[in-house]
Order: sequence, then structure tokens, then C-alpha cells
Amino acid sequence: MGDYRITIEGVGNHGCGRETKDGEVVKRCGQPGCVDCIAVEAVQKLKDAGSVYNGKAVLEHWPVPGAAGTTRDEKPGPTDDLLTGTRTRSFS
Repeated sequence: MGDYRITIEGVGNHGCGRETKDGEVVKRCGQPGCVDCIAVEAVQKLKDAGSVYNGKAVLEHWPVPGAAGTTRDEKPGPTDDLLTGTRTRSFS
């Protein structure tokens, strides 16, 4: 057994829960094409399989410093903890 990291950088679709504020639990829409909900589902499947144990699973929303080949390095967007459902920072 070893540790691993899965990193996916995407562009497009805004996902759901954009009104959620810092420290709140994100209310997900559950729509089949929602990228946020797809990410939550994937993490849950890994967790159910015993592959997320005291681990880290986050969704970093735009702007993400350094993502998609950018040189952006300040004012990061919200981050959702996909294990607890809690958001850090808010959309402006």
C-alpha cells in the first residue's frame, strides 16, 4: 500500500454552490453534468473503496495560482474540502 495524488486541471463549467461563503458547507446540485458534483462523487467512490484515509481531497476554484499554465500567484479562489464539504474563501 502506498500513497498517491490525483491532479486534474479543468476549464469550463462553473459547477454549483457558488453562493456558499467561507466556512459553510456547500449545497450541491446533484446534476449529472456538474463538474463539482462529479468530483464529489469520485472522491466518495475512492473513500468507499478505502483509498481516502485521513487524506486530502480538495476542489480549488478559479483563480487557482499557477493552474492551466498561468503565472497567477495571488488572490486564490475558494477551495472546497471534498471530504467535509466545507468551503474556504468565497467567490467575490
